Amino acid sequence: MAEPENLTRSLCEPLPTDTSRGLHVGGRCLGRVELRKDWDKITRPDLLGGRVTNEEALWMVIFTMGIASNRDRILQAHDLERWVLDFFMVWGPVAATVQYSARFNAPDGFHHLLWSLFLCGMAGQIACLNHNLSGAAAFTAALYGLIVLAMVRAAWLLPRARPFGLYFAASYAGAVLNAASIALLGKAAGVHVRGLLWLNALWEAGATVFFLLATEHRPARRRTWDVPVSIEYVIRRYEGFHMTITVCSFLFPLALQAQAFATSAGARVAILLANVYALALKLALLDSDHVPVERHAIRRSRPTAITYLVVHPLSMLGIGITGVGFIALVSDAQAPSPALHDISSTALCLGPAITWSAVGVTKLLHTPLSDVQAHTHKAAVLCGSALVFLAPRAFRLSDRRTQATAWFVTATMVLTFALQLLVEYANGSRMDGWRLRAPRLLIDWADHAAGARVGARISGMEHFFTVLVAVAVFALNRSLQEQGDVLLYTLKLLVLYGMLVHTMRYASRFADEDGAHKILWSAFQFGLLLLLLGLTYHADAPWSLHKCAAVAMYLFVALGFSGRVVAFLPRGRPSAAFFAGASLAAAALLATTLPASGYGEVQMAAAAAMVLLAEPLLGLVLHMFAPSDEVRRRIGLPVNAEYLAQRFQVLQLEVMTVAVIVPNAVYPLNAAHAACVAGAVLLACFLALALKAAIFDVAPVSLDHHAVAISERSRHLFFLAQPPILLGIALTGGAMSLLIPVVDRLGPRGSDRFAQGLMARAAAVTLGALSVEKLTHRWFKASVHLAKAAFGVLGALVLAAWPALAAESGALQTIAVVVGTTCLVVVFQLALSAAFPAQESLVAG
Repeated sequence: MAEPENLTRSLCEPLPTDTSRGLHVGGRCLGRVELRKDWDKITRPDLLGGRVTNEEALWMVIFTMGIASNRDRILQAHDLERWVLDFFMVWGPVAATVQYSARFNAPDGFHHLLWSLFLCGMAGQIACLNHNLSGAAAFTAALYGLIVLAMVRAAWLLPRARPFGLYFAASYAGAVLNAASIALLGKAAGVHVRGLLWLNALWEAGATVFFLLATEHRPARRRTWDVPVSIEYVIRRYEGFHMTITVCSFLFPLALQAQAFATSAGARVAILLANVYALALKLALLDSDHVPVERHAIRRSRPTAITYLVVHPLSMLGIGITGVGFIALVSDAQAPSPALHDISSTALCLGPAITWSAVGVTKLLHTPLSDVQAHTHKAAVLCGSALVFLAPRAFRLSDRRTQATAWFVTATMVLTFALQLLVEYANGSRMDGWRLRAPRLLIDWADHAAGARVGARISGMEHFFTVLVAVAVFALNRSLQEQGDVLLYTLKLLVLYGMLVHTMRYASRFADEDGAHKILWSAFQFGLLLLLLGLTYHADAPWSLHKCAAVAMYLFVALGFSGRVVAFLPRGRPSAAFFAGASLAAAALLATTLPASGYGEVQMAAAAAMVLLAEPLLGLVLHMFAPSDEVRRRIGLPVNAEYLAQRFQVLQLEVMTVAVIVPNAVYPLNAAHAACVAGAVLLACFLALALKAAIFDVAPVSLDHHAVAISERSRHLFFLAQPPILLGIALTGGAMSLLIPVVDRLGPRGSDRFAQGLMARAAAVTLGALSVEKLTHRWFKASVHLAKAAFGVLGALVLAAWPALAAESGALQTIAVVVGTTCLVVVFQLALSAAFPAQESLVAG
């Protein structure tokens, strides 16, 4: 994830003066066009500090989730080529946003509106992708159209960017026409449509290369037509894509294979091999992707920059294909099929070969640090391993043994990673990122008093766990449809959340980029996947996978994270020992449920409460019994406020994405009541937009006003507000997933009292908890701050009372009331933001 220099920036905050004409039609809340970089100011920090906004990260998850979910149809049709074409149909508009955002993105009203519409378009595109080619192509055309609008706006308002804006507006207009042609022809034209799909796949790369050819050999045109990019933004964006597509292509589908893991030995082996491959892939990518800005291919020259942008998506394509191969292998282990076996072996060879040939080429594009030989050798290892991955197909190894290809590919991946480290070591590298260092404080009280900041420092590996928690919500929502047990749902989520909170407390004080932490985070990932595999299948049996994994994970976070601090850092020993003790006590409580049938709800509740209340309890004990501030400071430790603020906001957004958007983006035209289902899906998009705006609005406009930076007491209250927010968002999405099938079967009059009451009350919990969080932050104007919180509480009360007031209401009516009330609350809050822009404002993602 990106690390913002400031946590937020307001929607209506005036932008710095530039040479553009103001957008007078919409007022200043729609912002003005400004270049993030220009040739004469190439080294200045851009408006967003080179970071990826949370809005962009939000639909980045939708993109990768949509690509991953498309595997089901491919496994039925056995058409890997079509999967590749679908990948580029979704990737094309996303690549266009990178082209635009790297030059013009800003935290203003126009871009909030643009990305909100883009999110709705992506939801429609993903909903149609598995069912209707014409619908998916139509939404693709609409998404390209939004970027055309943004480029035309930039060209009109900013003369400096006019040639660039008009060229790419025309290019994406061509992509709109191509996608529209696919939508009109549909499947009827057969091979001709496939040709148009290939044209769509090559369009973005072709337009970019043609622009280079048109400008590279004319220096005057090169400086006047082209607009430099924010290199920091592009680097972080593409690194984020690597990590997110790895999670969604491997860990997301693997976590949903609980029954296969429990019932089939072959599936167990395939799932464990896939997890090992994902671990080695992640570590190797971290080693390959970490390139300082001054040595990056984009900084080196325009040809290397264009080549990097064209080649890099192929590595994501390879990761996705590999994920398809492993899931096909799991399916083949359950129900052997020659077609599944063939697609599995093909994908397992072709995917890694594409990935590492692309990564090897991009490695060569970067400027070597000092030792050209080591740089070249590492690139040669990557390109050479790409050829080795093809060996099972070349020597027909896959024809002799069902899982031989998976074993070979996984072993080759581990060996490739080991050879990268060996090349560094052999060439005298210090290998700072892989040394086993003792834990060290990020910030101490003296630095805290001086106002020192160290940045958010959210590692790419931690982002894995954020997405995995969202995947757990997805799995729990699926089980909610079968069991309908909200209490058990809550306890399972809180037990999982307690593990994550322990790692957050650790990372906010001791996070580091060294070998020890790479090992810790990798082990945590492996254990978390096992926990998710046992989350929903026979989790109540004696010695079930879920129970054993939960106990093991609490032992691991206690000893692996806090235990290291106790052993090697005397300064942090008291507080680390306290947190370790809380997690060890939780593990002991959960261990009592191992030999018995049932979940042990009392023990689960006590374990979750013990971990979640550990830090407030420590603060209370120190406040009551510590004889002086000096003693309290010696025992307690300051936190990295930027890390906590950013981490919790990202977690809320990604849970919202996976709970509300992904499962409810269903294809409506096959439904018995298509119009009603389409309306419900549209309401799901509105709900996602409203929740996103509410989450942004709750956060203050600067880190100095955030609860985690104000005082210890406000930080504890902020921590306590997070579980109900996440639980409310998760259950709201889960309940909507129950209601849309009811609308499908029974139409507008259909009802499900349980799901309707659950959705209304879950949304009430969400709005109420967000209002409580709002009150933990410091305000600029008390009346505005309190009015926004009060209106949120009022909306929560209305939703809580809805099931009793409208007992005869239908499912669609309940969805409309919940979404309408949430939107009304958010609109009121945004109206206050617009009326008092200097005091309160919607924050940029």
